[in-house]
Amino acid sequence: MEVINSKDYVDKAEAVITQLISEAKEFQAKKNPRRPNDYQILTTSQIRKQLSMTAELFSQAEGDQSDKLSTEITEKIEYLRVQFTYQAGREPLVKKFVEKAGILKILKSINGNKEDFLTFCRYMEALVAFRKYHGEKDS
Repeated sequence: MEVINSKDYVDKAEAVITQLISEAKEFQAKKNPRRPNDYQILTTSQIRKQLSMTAELFSQAEGDQSDKLSTEITEKIEYLRVQFTYQAGREPLVKKFVEKAGILKILKSINGNKEDFLTFCRYMEALVAFRKYHGEKDS
């Protein structure tokens, strides 16, 4: 996944989620052909902490008048990378999501740029929105 921008993050988010769902359905169909709709995909609760942190940082960054992110927010973004890495290491579905969505690469590329970070936050919202819309269940 290449780095996102303000013009394509919505389409990329939808593509990530539809691809994850498609792969999960294919895997389930091979594993248990009698229950092809019993597939597993990441639930919102599996990344709730990261979503909450992202939303909090979005509010802080959006309210700041500078074009650059403050040192405090930049440090919190680095911690967000750590949290995503940790959760990905704990749960295979989270890892697949983080990798397909390019989250770690995107977070690393922000490098203090406020607009890039705000776009990342919107991308996260879009990922969750498409997950809720396209996902048939959230078990």
